[in-house]
Amino acid sequence: MSILIYKQRHRHPNYKKTPKGNYAHIGYIATRPGAVKNEGMRHGLFGKLEPGAVKEFDTWQEAARLVRELSYRRVNMYRGIISFSPETAAELGLSDHKAWEDYIDRHILTLAKFNGIRVRGLQWVAAHHNERSSPHHVVFWNKHQRTMVPFVHPSIPDKIRNNSFEIPLPSVSKSIARPNSGKRNTCRPSQTK
Repeated sequence: MSILIYKQRHRHPNYKKTPKGNYAHIGYIATRPGAVKNEGMRHGLFGKLEPGAVKEFDTWQEAARLVRELSYRRVNMYRGIISFSPETAAELGLSDHKAWEDYIDRHILTLAKFNGIRVRGLQWVAAHHNERSSPHHVVFWNKHQRTMVPFVHPSIPDKIRNNSFEIPLPSVSKSIARPNSGKRNTCRPSQTK
């Protein structure tokens, strides 16, 4: 069994309903039952639309309008789902909203890299759903995209699952630890299958 569960999809940018669907998806991940709300707000959306610190948006519509506008310009909105078993989440310290914000901020560049998005063009939003069966949702895109990308090869999410998201787990058994690392006990999802 893999430590990391990662899935990725996107709506085809040519479809007429894609902009409205992407707008609705942002609202769904931000407000659905189980979404951990930002303090004093009715939604849980956070992310980065400009360089700097992770931002908790005043309203989810703020980000959703940008997503819809870019979708009309046929920019791909990649929808990622990240999940861990409750035990692994505890090992990683992913026990609250702030921990998930920090985790996604640290690892979003991995998602961007494998999807051919450079740092200067990367924008993203995410929401944390604190339920055993409901994972963390992230939507990311290249604000400078010029060419439509209608297809993501299945090898892209596989590479993200198997070759990235190094997870330092101090108490992971040596049988699944990275061989010959010598520096620390590090586990990668591909070594747990």
